[in-house]
Amino acid sequence: MATDTGWVIAGAASDPSGDWNNEANITASDNTWTVSVVAGSGETGALVAHTFGLSVPAYATILGVEIRAEARVTSSACDITYWNVGESDATLGTAKVVSTRLTTSDANYDVGGAADLWGLSLTPAKVNASTFQVRMKATEVVYAGAEVDAMWVKVYYDGDISFASSVGSFTLSGVAAAFSLARLLISSVGSFALSGVAAIFWTGPGLLITAGSYALSTVTDPVLAWLKRVVSAVATTYDVKAKLTKTRSNDPKLGD
Repeated sequence: MATDTGWVIAGAASDPSGDWNNEANITASDNTWTVSVVAGSGETGALVAHTFGLSVPAYATILGVEIRAEARVTSSACDITYWNVGESDATLGTAKVVSTRLTTSDANYDVGGAADLWGLSLTPAKVNASTFQVRMKATEVVYAGAEVDAMWVKVYYDGDISFASSVGSFTLSGVAAAFSLARLLISSVGSFALSGVAAIFWTGPGLLITAGSYALSTVTDPVLAWLKRVVSAVATTYDVKAKLTKTRSNDPKLGD
């Protein structure tokens, strides 16, 4: 099922160009403003919001990103003219170059959406990282500084557990072998072989699932919650009675 993180405010900010005063003020919506200081008519450098502290599940598929800036202008005319999303300072998406006129009233301005990836190949690990960022620039039509109170991000993702069927036969071996099937990911699984119709598997922290069977080593609350969803989905999809069984083994047992 597609879901989203809700609006999450930035935990930190940066101003590489030096065109903004007090950039850290965008980490709270409290009428304390970050103000552009470009003199006369001209575009500012980017105001960068990051460190959102997102926790999108590792097995999810990222669908889109939306940006929100709370902004105003004190007098005269000023536009927001640039928006972008980045995995880091070095890896930015496809910028949206627009001309959105700010007003003297404090307002929220939203760009992006549930199916907009900004030209990036985003993963849960990338959006959860502190380097994940959103950017905006303003252009002063005449001398009038843009004032930004806060910046947020909303990430849309599909967290459904997907089951593959009729996958034929395959073999996966080697340490840190990587394979993707129906959005369920495998990594660092050691060596094993899996074959047959409706072969389904996934590994995560301390968890291995193969064709409806599994082995556990270290169970954390997120893993256990995910596993319960798997059990429920297995039971519904295949009309079987699935249950969780505890074992004392510390290592997952891998087999055909």
